[in-house]
Amino acid sequence: MKNLQSLSIDLLNSIDETINKLNDRQYTESMEILSDATIGQHVRHMLEFYEAIGNAIKSTEVNYDARKRSLDLETSVKRASDTIQGFKKNMLNYSEDKKIEMKGNYSINDIDASTISTSLSRELAYTMDHSIHHLAIIKNALILQGVKIDKNFGVAPSTIRYRNELCAQ
Repeated sequence: MKNLQSLSIDLLNSIDETINKLNDRQYTESMEILSDATIGQHVRHMLEFYEAIGNAIKSTEVNYDARKRSLDLETSVKRASDTIQGFKKNMLNYSEDKKIEMKGNYSINDIDASTISTSLSRELAYTMDHSIHHLAIIKNALILQGVKIDKNFGVAPSTIRYRNELCAQ
């Protein structure tokens, strides 16, 4: 669990470092490459998954469908950055893995909700993987905006290891 906490904090640091290179106009610019979404909307989405993990600590239930969808997280770099700082601090309070229930509805109607047994560490790993996926999407928008980013931004750790292995051969 400690390793996942440390890796999550590293990922949150990367997100924070990157969004702090943007002004609010860049953060909220609707871009065709993002299917007319904004970088801020993707960041909000990622942060709300981390918030769901925090809620699971208290309630033993995670429900990604029940996100608040806070507009201030998608329109203010400062608000998103402050939220990231809070998540990083709270991440250190996750002392041990525990069983939790994930609730979600994977259909288009309201009657097909599911409950799945899972664990805090599994959901934290999922949230990190999900975030990397969104970072890969917004990477293209950042490049179009001329923002300098690390070459491994939005790249899965397994891909980075694979590339490093190829270079070592």
